[in-house]
Amino acid sequence: MASNVYRFLKMKVLYSHIYSYPYRSTCYQYITNDFSGGLFKCVHTISLYDECPFEHDFFLRISNSFSFIKKLILLNNEPQKK
Repeated sequence: MASNVYRFLKMKVLYSHIYSYPYRSTCYQYITNDFSGGLFKCVHTISLYDECPFEHDFFLRISNSFSFIKKLILLNNEPQKK
């Protein structure tokens, strides 16, 4: 079992994701900057959401974790700082 808990202060919302490994779902939603990584071979669709900007190193982590992405949804209004 693995889990992630994300806190969005502006929206005053907590979001948790609990799953067994290996992850067999084809979709992984609401990935934030706190994503710790892993190998998700079955995932073809991911959505990224955060109130903080996504920086270059985050996208490197995403590309290493999700090698079979067909659809990427990005929800973020903050510009990169680096």
